[in-house]
Amino acid sequence: MPLSAERFFVVSGVAFTGDECRIHDVVVEPDDSVRVWDPIARYYTLNHILPEATQAVARRCANHEWQPADWFD
Repeated sequence: MPLSAERFFVVSGVAFTGDECRIHDVVVEPDDSVRVWDPIARYYTLNHILPEATQAVARRCANHEWQPADWFD
């Protein structure tokens, strides 16, 4: 997949079992799959427990439907 098709963002939440709430790098793919950077495996993975609501925020940002700056409007 060309890099231009990927949309990279950061989100806050618990993405892995036993992990604490922190900032995670995510990529939203053209099919709206949300992959989270796994610092142990060192690749973006679909095997995460990031809440669906947090994934929806990343998808909305990727589709330019909503931006974090909207919080302050």
